[in-house]
Amino acid sequence: MIKRLFLIILTFLIAGSAAAQDIIFDADVDKDSITMNEQMLLTLTVRGSVQNMGRPQMPNIDGFSIYSSGNSQNISIIQGRVSSLFAYNYTLIPKRPGKFTIGSCYIDVGGRSYKTNPIAVEVVSGSVSGKVPPPKVSPTPPSVSPRSRRPSRITTEAGGDENLFIVAEVDKYRAYVNEQITLTFYFYRAVRLLENPEYAPPDTTGFWVEDLPPQKNYYDTVGGKRYLVAELKTALFPTSPGKYEIGPATLRCIVETRGRGSVFEMDPFDIFHRDISDLFGGGKAVMLKSRPIDIEVLPLPEEGKPKEFAGSVGDYQVSASLDKAEVEATQPVTLELRVKGKGNVKTVAKPELPAMANFKTYDSGSTTNTSKESYTVQGEKIFKYILIPKKEGKYDIPGLDLTYFDPDKRKYITKAANSLHLSVAPAPKDAKAGPMISFTPEKESVRFLGRDIHYIRPEIGSLETKHWLTRQVAASILGIPAFLFLIALAYNRHSSRLATDTSYARHTRAQRRAKNMLRRANALLGKAKSKEFTSALWKALSEYIADRLNVPPATINADYVRDELTKRDVASSIVDMANDCCQELEVAQFAPMEPNEASLRSLLDKTEEVIVELERSKFYKKKKNGQGKKIIGLIVVLLIAQGVFLSLASFAEPDVAEGSPYEVLFGEANEAYKAQDYQRAISTYGEILDRGIISVNIYYNLGNTYYKLGELAPAILNYERGLKINPGDAQLIDNLALARSRTVDKITVAGKNYLVWLTERLLGLLPYRSFAVFTLVVYLLFMIIAISGLLSRPARPQVFKAAVILGCIFIAGLLLFMTDRYLEKNRIPAIAMKEEIPVRYGPSEADTIAFNVHSGTKVFITGSEGSWYQIRLESNEGGWVNMEALEKI
Repeated sequence: MIKRLFLIILTFLIAGSAAAQDIIFDADVDKDSITMNEQMLLTLTVRGSVQNMGRPQMPNIDGFSIYSSGNSQNISIIQGRVSSLFAYNYTLIPKRPGKFTIGSCYIDVGGRSYKTNPIAVEVVSGSVSGKVPPPKVSPTPPSVSPRSRRPSRITTEAGGDENLFIVAEVDKYRAYVNEQITLTFYFYRAVRLLENPEYAPPDTTGFWVEDLPPQKNYYDTVGGKRYLVAELKTALFPTSPGKYEIGPATLRCIVETRGRGSVFEMDPFDIFHRDISDLFGGGKAVMLKSRPIDIEVLPLPEEGKPKEFAGSVGDYQVSASLDKAEVEATQPVTLELRVKGKGNVKTVAKPELPAMANFKTYDSGSTTNTSKESYTVQGEKIFKYILIPKKEGKYDIPGLDLTYFDPDKRKYITKAANSLHLSVAPAPKDAKAGPMISFTPEKESVRFLGRDIHYIRPEIGSLETKHWLTRQVAASILGIPAFLFLIALAYNRHSSRLATDTSYARHTRAQRRAKNMLRRANALLGKAKSKEFTSALWKALSEYIADRLNVPPATINADYVRDELTKRDVASSIVDMANDCCQELEVAQFAPMEPNEASLRSLLDKTEEVIVELERSKFYKKKKNGQGKKIIGLIVVLLIAQGVFLSLASFAEPDVAEGSPYEVLFGEANEAYKAQDYQRAISTYGEILDRGIISVNIYYNLGNTYYKLGELAPAILNYERGLKINPGDAQLIDNLALARSRTVDKITVAGKNYLVWLTERLLGLLPYRSFAVFTLVVYLLFMIIAISGLLSRPARPQVFKAAVILGCIFIAGLLLFMTDRYLEKNRIPAIAMKEEIPVRYGPSEADTIAFNVHSGTKVFITGSEGSWYQIRLESNEGGWVNMEALEKI
């Protein structure tokens, strides 16, 4: 068995070595000279029989910002040999003119390191010809169809031409405050994309933004060329007068390049005529960018502005109604005022009720229903008032007035709702003075007078060590049942073979049966039963040899034993000893013997010695050693070692029992918090954490303490750490949301990858450590049931089904943890701890600042280089920051 395993490993090593010698790793660029407004594509290719390959290690390319542009893979099998080609694409955007060298890139394949040759490139200010001619780029996209109102002087940057471009336009460049401006984004393409494009909307600071679905997709012919057009509209409502800029809209897409020469020489409409293998070709990243748009926002005119004007802009109709026309005195009636029309109805102010001497009035909130028909924001807003008449009578309720500014007519308009009539009957005689009801306003009317965090928690809660489930402890927990399972599996296989394989059963039981027979012969000594004694000795020896050789016991005699042992290269001394013993026993069975106990004892000893010597000689097999026993012995040793290690690990756990010093420290920190001595509270909470003890409540209270000091970044950090332990803690979630609302950066969370979303949802069902314990318990139950099933005779189907179900649950949990571990390793969450942190395009102070993040903002670390972290925000923007500015959650 060992020899076979050695040969298999040696074969794989030789094959891996041979494969490694066929690896080719090189680098290439699509052009060796570019201008400042162009981009360069760097492609790294790995060819050969690739096994166990890591990702390429990129050098620090001076003068360029580098972004990954995806990768592709092709596998071919020729005459049984597998050959692979991996291509890694990177987009290089120049920072300054000059001559630069792209240094060697490295990659590990099969344990060996490979590198590429350096590449010299040049960045110039004007247009040049490179290795591959750059695509034709028009200063403006082709003129669009005359039915469109698009401005013609909007250009694209960084990679667009007549085959792939974007256009951003507005329907007006001058508008009044709160008047709708419709921003339309067009994406024209006559090429095929390998992935869904990534659209980044423009910066619209100073505007109230409303999306206008649905997105339109259609074909359009421009300049004799057919395009597939995606059209996206957004409604913008300026909030104050002045001059504003709608920032550039950007679109990143991967364009197919395989077998088509230039990336812009492909037609997306011939997809049904192409070979399916083209779907797996490589691609080139293209970044498109529209020009910014200047907007002038006019103030609402002062001339003719009514005193009751509250800022509503649009074109509206108003109507009023009562929920009942007749009511008894002191009983409530609901008045509804409906405002319906075009405009940002969400901002329509609520008209004030006129004074009504015979009524008590209450504000009952409002509801808003919006629609975006024909890409125009419109809708209806319903204001509700509660009226309680004080005495009987007939009343005319005057119509409420709504004053708004109509931007189309450029004037203020006041509209009055229809007047209403209410008949109030006398109150019942047994009615008490005053209102007969307790009025509860609708939920919308509930307004918070102030907001603050939830109060600290008085108990320290469930304590845990920071590393209570170390890798060694987990390995022990997982390893012990696994070894027991192997033992049960070996025993099951052994039992099954004993029941089905006669030869194996005889061979296995030969020595034990011989010992039992010798023990029986020994018991017959001194009982004057020489015949039974010699018969037991002969049966012990003959059946032992017959079982070992798998022959019938009747074939065993002195001559047969001598011949067989000689054939099997047994030592001549042992052959002679066995032959003599057989002859003596044969004679003793048929010839009468003197009942001399000494001679009988001598014959017993001689038979035992023969069996022992034959067992040592291994005459029944060709010098094979007991591998099975050695494996079992190794398993037992490992079991003992694992058990000892697990015991030591458990002794190493600190004392977290109730009544421990940690509870005392926690109480002292809470008292300091109540006394507003927040610095001492922070120090005391931190002392518990420094001792390696954690709990949700420690992080919760510590976050509250920092919040009271106005230090939002450490407050958010501790709230996040608490949620890592218990993701479903409602008070933690509320406090975190409040702390985030006070930070400078307002991050719009981008749509998450489905794998990330699913992992977070599943792990959010239970606290993280509870989930880990649950998975381990399922694993232990699976092992117990599986082992009992292997040892049971006969095997029960119910046990097998239960083991399969538990095994599937454990595998699902294990895959979930592996996915979470992978995502966490590649998306390490951290909090920005400094007041303002510049995010740069590269890992050095010389690189351009892309944007700034501020204290308390959550980021994800995706890489590092030197003293710099590569980060990505929840909105998917990214860059490089100094390590000192962040603290990992």
